[in-house]
Amino acid sequence: MACPVSGRVEATYTRNYEPSGNDIDLSAIQLVFTDCAFATDGVPFLLNGSLTLSGHYLGSEGTPDIRLSGSLTTSTGACVVNGTVSVSGAFGGSACGTSMSATPLPASLNLNGTWSGGTNGNTNITVAFQHTGSSLVGTFVGFPASFDLTQTASSSTSLTFSGILRIDYPGPCSPARMSGSLIASAANTMTGTFAGRNTDCLSETNPFGFLKQ
Repeated sequence: MACPVSGRVEATYTRNYEPSGNDIDLSAIQLVFTDCAFATDGVPFLLNGSLTLSGHYLGSEGTPDIRLSGSLTTSTGACVVNGTVSVSGAFGGSACGTSMSATPLPASLNLNGTWSGGTNGNTNITVAFQHTGSSLVGTFVGFPASFDLTQTASSSTSLTFSGILRIDYPGPCSPARMSGSLIASAANTMTGTFAGRNTDCLSETNPFGFLKQ
């Protein structure tokens, strides 16, 4: 299974075990993290190591009681994990000394391609987005501007990217750089706001809305 940015998580058996029907004894399984990269508030970090499981998985129609526990090596030190995981992959418990909950990334959120929309009354804006790992780059079609964004948050139905809108239109303050974020949803919409000085040196706020074509 791929991690959000890069690397993998593999489920391996810790002993010889034959599941009986839909009742799987999870104590026979561990999760092995190999250079598993995440990004939290724009800060990337790596996970390596393994977590043991306990409880029983009763199939997608049953009520699982899945517990994770163990210690991982991270790029910032040791991280003790203790919590539960639902059938959907949502986590609740503690990790790295902090109480936390997390939902899995959308299973099929493809942001690559052409998106159309607008801002401040201009509804004829087209942007070609390229989504690679935690990076989202958007090039405006027919206008000298681009988004340079990094994933900063996620939920089961959306991804949030923050960064810079660069505008290279001629002016005394060109190139202009505005800060902001875009939220991409599983409904193939993308919305957000960028604010700062434009190439004419005047401050402005631009709320964007896009729909994937």
